[in-house]
Amino acid sequence: MSECICEKEMKVPQRERAFLIDQRSTRLMQIGRVDKQVTAMMERRRSRQEWMTERQDEEKRRKVNIEHPASSEVLSETDKEESNSEDECVADEWKDASLPEEDSSDKNLTPIPTVALEADRYGVSNRAAAACTATLIDYGIVTPDDRTNVVDHHKVC
Repeated sequence: MSECICEKEMKVPQRERAFLIDQRSTRLMQIGRVDKQVTAMMERRRSRQEWMTERQDEEKRRKVNIEHPASSEVLSETDKEESNSEDECVADEWKDASLPEEDSSDKNLTPIPTVALEADRYGVSNRAAAACTATLIDYGIVTPDDRTNVVDHHKVC
């Protein structure tokens, strides 16, 4: 077995080789109870591998988002419908303003990873996290004439 050149997944684990050799010859050994220590160790290894896979997938998604962030041009109609009656005057102001030209300078290409992380941390939906646009409106960063810093729910990922 030590000279086997098979792939690792196909090899018999070291701790099970003595049992396999016995079963192929004298058959003195028999299967007993579940080995709790080995089972716990295998479970930890499996969960660690799953965690590493999820972490790698998340890192890939972040790299893609940084390289190709979603552009946010205007608030979507669903966002306007979700706003309460106090915000209707602001929504009307947005509705009446003319739409900006399709130009790369009119697109919001600034990554916002901290907003996305905090939204995940507190279990807030992407739409709710995108409501930070209201703060930008209050500070005058986003105006009906300059919508380049609007945060859309697609950007919060």
